[in-house]
Amino acid sequence: MSTGENEQGLRGIIDFVRKASVFLLALHFYVFCYSFFVDIGMSAGIVERILLNIGETGIVKEPLSTKLFSLFLLILSLFGNNGRKEEDLKPRNILAYIAAGLFLYFGATLFFYLHTDPNVIAVCYIFVVVLGYLLMLAGGAKLSRLISLNFKKDIFNELNETFPQQEELINNEYSINLPGEYNLKGKIRKMWINIQNPFRALLIMGTPGSRRKE
Repeated sequence: MSTGENEQGLRGIIDFVRKASVFLLALHFYVFCYSFFVDIGMSAGIVERILLNIGETGIVKEPLSTKLFSLFLLILSLFGNNGRKEEDLKPRNILAYIAAGLFLYFGATLFFYLHTDPNVIAVCYIFVVVLGYLLMLAGGAKLSRLISLNFKKDIFNELNETFPQQEELINNEYSINLPGEYNLKGKIRKMWINIQNPFRALLIMGTPGSRRKE
């Protein structure tokens, strides 16, 4: 059963997993761009003690392992993300977001092979990795939304309750023809509301004392 409490609990779990992903990425920046944070005065003894404890798990030994684990948590957080409905969800655009994000996220490691100021390298590396992360987040959210819309059950049986409407224009001297659109099995089709005899069953109402104007 999909209840408000279940959805709220799921949302809390998704937020926690995504925050853990961001925390790991921030930890990755701090470890592998340590000299930059020392130069700008953002190092702290308590953080280093925490890093020593975390380092024993092996998560921050290699740059790739930390980023992979952060990406894994990001993917987990996207599984339960339905988000708002959109009309222009195109698989090509979604794949472009994800591909560009992956390229920037992992390709930013090439900055470490440049022979220039380490602080400049650190700033460029952090910026490109964060940009790639955001692109993957946007693309992954759209992909999860697209999958949810395509496989979501029609619990109110709305598609099966649709039926064909009058699509032919029937015109005569006195007819009133109103164009419109209707939904048939998920497809929008053109229709006509043909009032062929507007004088039939016509009701004229007025207040006491009212009269027809010539």
